[in-house]
Amino acid sequence: MLNAKPPLSLVLLAHVIGAVILLWPAWINGYPLLFSDTNAFIAQSLKGHFVWDKPYFYGPTLIALHVKTTLWVPLLAQALIVVNAIWLLMLSIGRQTVSYLLLSCSVLAIVTALPWFTAFLMPDVFSGITVMTLFVVAFGDRLKAWVRIWAAMLAVLSIGVHLTHLPIALACLVAALIFGLKRAIYIFSVIAVTFGIWITANGLAFQQYALSPHGSVFMLARLAADGHVEPVLKAQCDNQPWKLCAWQGKLPGDSDDFLWKPDGPVWTYPGGPIALSPEAKLIIRQALANNPVGVGISATTNALDQMAKIRLGDTLTSIWLDETVGKYLREYFPEDEYDRFKSSLQAQDKLLGYATPLNPAHLIAVIVGLLATIYLSILAWRRGLKSFSALGLMVIFGLIANGVATGALSKPHDRYQTRMAWLLVACPIWMAGSMRRLEQDDDFKTSIGDIRR
Repeated sequence: MLNAKPPLSLVLLAHVIGAVILLWPAWINGYPLLFSDTNAFIAQSLKGHFVWDKPYFYGPTLIALHVKTTLWVPLLAQALIVVNAIWLLMLSIGRQTVSYLLLSCSVLAIVTALPWFTAFLMPDVFSGITVMTLFVVAFGDRLKAWVRIWAAMLAVLSIGVHLTHLPIALACLVAALIFGLKRAIYIFSVIAVTFGIWITANGLAFQQYALSPHGSVFMLARLAADGHVEPVLKAQCDNQPWKLCAWQGKLPGDSDDFLWKPDGPVWTYPGGPIALSPEAKLIIRQALANNPVGVGISATTNALDQMAKIRLGDTLTSIWLDETVGKYLREYFPEDEYDRFKSSLQAQDKLLGYATPLNPAHLIAVIVGLLATIYLSILAWRRGLKSFSALGLMVIFGLIANGVATGALSKPHDRYQTRMAWLLVACPIWMAGSMRRLEQDDDFKTSIGDIRR
């Protein structure tokens, strides 16, 4: 017989235990894992500061929970959201046992990079939650209306915290469309709400009602690193008043240097990246018109490179942490909080040694998970369990979109694909368990009968 729904108190307890399990890297580190960019989100929460390259979402909605006391509070909230997303997905495919929830958290904590991103005070973990919550919104037919509304709210948060999550959401939309227009409309509605929030915030902050008013600066850096900007400057600088022409013949070959070096093209430009963005748009249009095939080849190469980068390491050092996050901790938080930060393994550059030995096992798990996801998705399709196939397809489409968005439009970094590759391990765990019960339990068959279409 189908297991009865567990009491709320037990579900809440399981959420807490699951969060504790998934935060083990933070326990080892002695503090939440941080990145220099975490500083920008703290600024959003402390000062209501609009950052030119980041949506006004993650800082004011999650990081603000620190209330100038400790960063452990938003980290715990983030971990609970991760566990809750797992629970919602399990409910939507007929798994409603806390034991399976805790088993899922434990396995993922051991063989994937999920705990490292759950313990990381950055929006990265929400790339995977984007896929999970959108699946619940589109395919959670058996869930109560308020549960799906809650999932939709989490989906808006997950997409909204980072612009690269939009392509992931659009990939999920395409996958859902294969299974019916109604399901795709659910996802479209979530994306539309996120759009509205983004555009409104950008209008208030920069007087530009646009999705990403200054995103052209990132694209310009990528095109420059790929060699597509120099020919434009060479051909146009005699006739154009572009200030970037001063960089003709000496553009950085690395997009990160282009974007972030204090003496690079962006920060030496009068007015910085915001002032550069109109000029960047003109140069990008010219580069695309001059060599569309070459730009396409570069984008494809970068995307493929990104999709192959599945390993921990590039955000676990202390580089720029004290100058960025540490500065705010000293100025706005209790003295003990800054001391805890400085005592962490990451601040002492000792954390990397705990992470990199796990990379081979993580990679093997991802490869096996990919094969299992493909196999189970095909098997589910043949058995008429279309929602299970949809889950596998949304995960795969989402990973491809993530690789394109981060690799082709920004720069391949290890963390970008690793942040959601764990879904390839989680997906067959959830699918196999529910499909096995489907074969054994008549009540379970009845409970999901409406999604066997």
